[in-house]
Amino acid sequence: SSVGVSASLAGFNIGVGSKSESGTSVKANDVGVNYTLANGIKIAALSANGTDVAGAKIKRSNFGASYSIVPGVKLNAETGKLGANNYTWVAVNMSF
Repeated sequence: SSVGVSASLAGFNIGVGSKSESGTSVKANDVGVNYTLANGIKIAALSANGTDVAGAKIKRSNFGASYSIVPGVKLNAETGKLGANNYTWVAVNMSF
């Protein structure tokens, strides 16, 4: 079963979700939030906790930002943690 809810408050978009699979140990609880600053930079964060099919605990968190440089070109960056592993990436995305 899955359930989720989202709401906007003072410019913040907030989403919360929960999932479990009957007959297994699989479950997840997530919360995410994003906000667009006055200069157009969109920031977002996520925190997720769960259990996989083998019963192992999984934790994930991240923080990211996106900025439209010019129409059709965005600069995106994210840093986070998945289990014990940290990651960071930066990308320029173009659409035509």
